[in-house]
This record gives sequence, C-alpha cells and structure tokens, in this order.
Amino acid sequence: MNKQQYHWIDAQQIYPDQGKKSYALKRLRYQLRSCLHLGTIKKFEQFINQYDFLAALLNRRVNYGYPLVHRFLDKRFNTRQRFEAICDNLLFCLKN
Repeated sequence: MNKQQYHWIDAQQIYPDQGKKSYALKRLRYQLRSCLHLGTIKKFEQFINQYDFLAALLNRRVNYGYPLVHRFLDKRFNTRQRFEAICDNLLFCLKN
C-alpha cells in the first residue's frame, strides 16, 4: 500500500495572494512561527502519519492543519501540553 505522508503546510497554501491583496507579512509570520516550533511540528507530522485516516484527511484538506494547531496556541499551556491536547482530541475523534 502506498501510504501518503502528511507534511506541514506551506505558507503559500495557507495565505495565497488574492488579486491585488498581498499576504506576504502573514506568510512571513507563519514561516517564523514554523521555524520557532519546528521540533513540535515534526512531532505533529509523526503523530499524524501514524494514523492513515488523519494523514489522508489533512492531505485532502490542506487548510485544516494550521487552524487545528492555531486553535491550541493558548498561552495557558506550554508546548508539550498543547501537543498532547491536540493528539488527545484527534484520537477522540477517531474513536467516535
């Protein structure tokens, strides 16, 4: 079986320019955040790729990945706690 791997979303996919409106600053901010959290992003990719359903979903709907992670960017949690919350919620979705 040729399993398609999930990879973190490129800034251009999330923030494409639309007409005369440029999203260059949003792309730059996204890229900087991605670099800052590269270790956690790699863990997130590994977690998603353990579950064919999640990898297929996030590859099919490329715009789901960033909002999913962004939703859990809560300063009340540290990076590890955010990552665990994301994984727990995704596994809950798989079970139900």
